[in-house]
Amino acid sequence: MSRPSLQPLLNPNGVVVVGGSDRPDTVGRVVLLNLLSQPFAGRIYAVNPKPVALEGVTWAASIDALPAGLDLAVVVTPAPTLPEVVGALGARGVKVAVVITGGVDGGARAAMLAAAEPWGLRIVGPNGLGALAPHAGLNASFARGGAQPGRLAFISQSGALVSSALSWAGERGLGFSGVVSVGDMADADMADLIDLFAADSRTDAILLYIEGVHQAARFLSAARAAARVKPVIAIKAGRTAAARAAALSHTGALAGDYDTHVCAFERAGVVMVETLEDLFDAATVLSATRPRSCERLAIVTNGGGAAVLAVDGLAAIGARAAELAPSSISELDAALPAAWSRRDPVDLLGDADAERYRAALEVVLADPGVDAVLVIHCATAMRSPVDIAEAVTETIAAARARGVTKPVIGCWMGVGERAAVNAIFSAAKLPLFDEPNGAVRGYGYLLAAARARAALMAAPSPR
Repeated sequence: MSRPSLQPLLNPNGVVVVGGSDRPDTVGRVVLLNLLSQPFAGRIYAVNPKPVALEGVTWAASIDALPAGLDLAVVVTPAPTLPEVVGALGARGVKVAVVITGGVDGGARAAMLAAAEPWGLRIVGPNGLGALAPHAGLNASFARGGAQPGRLAFISQSGALVSSALSWAGERGLGFSGVVSVGDMADADMADLIDLFAADSRTDAILLYIEGVHQAARFLSAARAAARVKPVIAIKAGRTAAARAAALSHTGALAGDYDTHVCAFERAGVVMVETLEDLFDAATVLSATRPRSCERLAIVTNGGGAAVLAVDGLAAIGARAAELAPSSISELDAALPAAWSRRDPVDLLGDADAERYRAALEVVLADPGVDAVLVIHCATAMRSPVDIAEAVTETIAAARARGVTKPVIGCWMGVGERAAVNAIFSAAKLPLFDEPNGAVRGYGYLLAAARARAALMAAPSPR
């Protein structure tokens, strides 16, 4: 029998914080302030025996005093209260409860689940950071800061990594369709949430931080189904015995043998990464570009050494430098200085200005032998990196308007005006890196996601 939906996490009609408070230095107050900081359209309630005086929050002394039919609850009350709280929420028609409370032992956990079961109330947590649904203007968490709306989903077994991901994404202008800290997964687990985001039309890629899997068959089935329609990118902690022991103490999940997990995940179509930097590199590219087969990469650069570093990394990801058509070389001969490289990588020379980048990029994007383009700019005292960024993004926008949709990745090195360049690429919805190796790794995840999907579509579904 299918379990009730977690859909209220993404678009609730209202939110109640049980244990919500206006007292400083309380989790209940932080959660309420986070809810109020976002443009959430539903009503916000706080349940507390003591009055809660925050503008925009409706106080109720008990759960019984709430209106019936609210979708979502956030629970921050002590562990011994959870069975009573959960049962009362279910009776009022709440569909999903995000339980932030920590220190929930086996007895309290079993009693909480028993209290939820008659009502079909789903529980996320306990011992999590909360959940965010930026398209609904919802921040039901005690994370520091919020998230912009976007098309990445992030499901994490670490609340601290959720906060780090939000900070990292905010600096780069990346947005999320949803962010969920799963906590101890007493009820809703990774498989449930993968299913939720696989079916979500506002999610293009799913990112996972995994320490251990409770129900391997369910997880792999959900991951396989999701990877057929959108990329699933995961980092699996617990490479060493010491790390596996730390994961057990952190989430209570057995991390298991790392290599076995990786093999199983990859067979399910999950693209594996090894570091948080890699996860963020994958997110940077997949938030801007859908996976596709695009192994022939052209590089447009004003620095030959940076291009060599990029080419060095192509073999490892199963890509290669593009071969420019003779007609493209003729067009570039007419537009560039005589000393240009006359091949891919297209070296525009160190004094290249915005118009030189524009002219070269127009030709390269139109070349039928080019599947994707990496544009590298190495800062010099002669040219403005901001002007060049504007020229590049304008050229790409014009190509898109003509129906040219080849992936383009930017790499701006040594830029003093980093914030301005970031803003230009973010507005253009183009991935940007600050060194060639990271750009090539990001490009590689685009290819890996496409290959994983192709392999799944070619293989029959397991019975």
